[in-house]
Amino acid sequence: MEAGFAFKLFVQAIEREVPLPKQMLERIPYWVLFHRLDPGEQLAEPFSGMVFIASGLLKAYVVHGQHQPVIVRFIPSGRFTVLVPDHLPQVLRAVLPTSLLLVGFQAMLDAYHLQPELLSLYRMAIQQNMSDIQFRYRLLEERFAEQRIRLFLSRHAGILPYLKKKDIANYLHLDYNYFVRLYSRMV
Repeated sequence: MEAGFAFKLFVQAIEREVPLPKQMLERIPYWVLFHRLDPGEQLAEPFSGMVFIASGLLKAYVVHGQHQPVIVRFIPSGRFTVLVPDHLPQVLRAVLPTSLLLVGFQAMLDAYHLQPELLSLYRMAIQQNMSDIQFRYRLLEERFAEQRIRLFLSRHAGILPYLKKKDIANYLHLDYNYFVRLYSRMV
């Protein structure tokens, strides 16, 4: 996806949440950085700010000390997400070719001072982040692996064809071989 089309999707997504005056729309290109990731590629450096996924699919990892990275959420196209490395450091890695628009924290503050209504967009992105993480916690509280898988399938059916079984097993916190046995019986 080229930057111009990704930018149009970004503006449309913002305007669904917050109608913006024309002069504000003209300033947006100065705050946004276009970035493209190939499958398996991750954002190179820690980023603090808002990310819009114009196309593709991301998986978000959290690394705890020496342990294997844990997938905590999947983020499909058309969604905003907020990254705050000091609070909850997450690594974003592309599952598919992915086009992103990045709005750094300082640019978000500048935009908010000019258009306070943009705070609702930030709150929506934070709410989506929390909803994704709370869903995963609810999955992990399930005692039976079959129920974890059923809940996962019900929420992520649209992205299922693009996910690797090892990533789903990681997300569900299940042994890969055990997951594959159960999954093959269920699907």
